Amino acid sequence: MTTSTVTVATTHDALGSSYLQISPGEQVIVGERSADDDGAWPAFVPINTLDGKEGWVPERYLSPHRPNAVVTDSYDTTELPAVAGETLELLVNDAESGWSWCRNAFGAEGWIPNENLNAD
Repeated sequence: MTTSTVTVATTHDALGSSYLQISPGEQVIVGERSADDDGAWPAFVPINTLDGKEGWVPERYLSPHRPNAVVTDSYDTTELPAVAGETLELLVNDAESGWSWCRNAFGAEGWIPNENLNAD
């Protein structure tokens, strides 16, 4: 099996990010995008889980009901810190959301914005 690699064009710091994992059937509360939102990442909506965790997920992973939605597909919000020049294994390119799920040389995995990557 051939794997695809990408090079980090711009360092991605994931400092201060909290991560959550949601599963099908889980109930979440969908928040509103704030008025001062810069419009970045339009595919994402803020959510709160019933156990108090919060994060941003692609809206397509949730039922259409608002504000109480049901998760329709698993999603993990983990981001992968990476430095410019680093080579990563590309596992999933989610062009619709603008992010890719990658693995580094140490085996750590997470999302990185596509705008920070160059295809090899």
